[in-house]
Amino acid sequence: MNEKESLPVENYKYRDHLDINKVIEISEPPEDCRPELERMTYEDSNGERHVVEFPVIAKYPGISTDN
Repeated sequence: MNEKESLPVENYKYRDHLDINKVIEISEPPEDCRPELERMTYEDSNGERHVVEFPVIAKYPGISTDN
């Protein structure tokens, strides 16, 4: 089991305040207009990794998830 598989997935809510120091990975958003859950892996200011899951509907024009 690698580190990504062992991290618990936190469900993001709009009122949550995330301590994001560095984004590690963002899952690919859906191509169409159906709701889907997307995941983001990030490091906080203490160097700890977290995974959050949040709903998305479609890709946003002009925004790239490429590194």
